[in-house]
Amino acid sequence: MSDAAAPDYPTFDRAEERFRTFARDQGRDRAIVYLSQRHLIRISGHWFVRRVDRERSRSEARRAYDAAVSQGLGVALTGHFILGGAICVHVSGPVDEDGASRLMYPNGLNLSLLCDLRRAVEVGPVRWAILCGRRLTQRDPIAREAEVLK
Repeated sequence: MSDAAAPDYPTFDRAEERFRTFARDQGRDRAIVYLSQRHLIRISGHWFVRRVDRERSRSEARRAYDAAVSQGLGVALTGHFILGGAICVHVSGPVDEDGASRLMYPNGLNLSLLCDLRRAVEVGPVRWAILCGRRLTQRDPIAREAEVLK
């Protein structure tokens, strides 16, 4: 990538603030909790979220953001779910130019919010283990349903 085309990426904190403003402008003035694919499972049409340590997940989101910025191919903060009083946000970026092209990532910060934010239910470690076991016994390959976060 040439330096002339390189956008000025905001810091993670500034990107987070831009997302808050964007969400507020869309009528979604809520707290933010960051999720990765490993936090989610879908069973019988319902989304469940493994209990999230919000500070740890924010640190992981910051690392994902910084990694995407270092690639220089774009980075996205996307609101996918409502969890209690918070919007669940996933941070992502393409891994190569082909991925950036296929996913239509702009070269810079992309903020998005699903129009119909689905509700997710937060569960503790015991229920999470039970849900994961139940999912393994299902024939429907909804395991990749969490691809929504890619």
